Amino acid sequence: MSDPDYFKKDWLPYFDPELVFPDCFVCPPQKDAFPVKPWLEARGGALKGFVYGPTGEPAWKIIQDAADAVGVNRKLLIVTLQREQSLIRAPALDPKRLDKACGQAVFDPRPTDPPEGQRRRIELRAKNIGFKNQLYGAAKTYAKRFREWGPGMTIKVNYNNGDDPYTVDDDSYEIRKPKNAATWALLRYTPHDVSSRFTRDQWRAWFGT
Repeated sequence: MSDPDYFKKDWLPYFDPELVFPDCFVCPPQKDAFPVKPWLEARGGALKGFVYGPTGEPAWKIIQDAADAVGVNRKLLIVTLQREQSLIRAPALDPKRLDKACGQAVFDPRPTDPPEGQRRRIELRAKNIGFKNQLYGAAKTYAKRFREWGPGMTIKVNYNNGDDPYTVDDDSYEIRKPKNAATWALLRYTPHDVSSRFTRDQWRAWFGT
């Protein structure tokens, strides 16, 4: 089944306030045993043979170990790699995409930021850059957000389809009240409606309901 494609300039505005992910989607109640290595090999992309230079670890092991270290679903990290940098099916691997594999806190300093804000962005980037750091950072973030949720908590979710669909401003967001910890964790990780729908549909395409 082909990948869902929501990252086009002409995607229609769509907001789904009832988009709910089951808690096991983020943190399974039992240790995850999903076989990452054979699954990646079956996809046929270049990531199946990728070895992370600094440690000599294959991609499948880093995915597996990062998820298991904090009790996060291995499948969620796989979908995150595809959602953020299209790495699962890529026939060739771009080092820049690998460095930002999960979109985890790899901010570039902005000229409009005050000096302290720029310094913080530089520190976060240095801490999170790199394939292994990205996966471990993403897993820790999902786990942290999952455990911080409480009933009634709200979040701004972007549904803009302008030139920059990831810019949350006064005209492009709606307040959502996630119904459970998994939905909160996913929206806190990436507060964009288009990304939530991609996550849901890519999961269904690869792993079923």
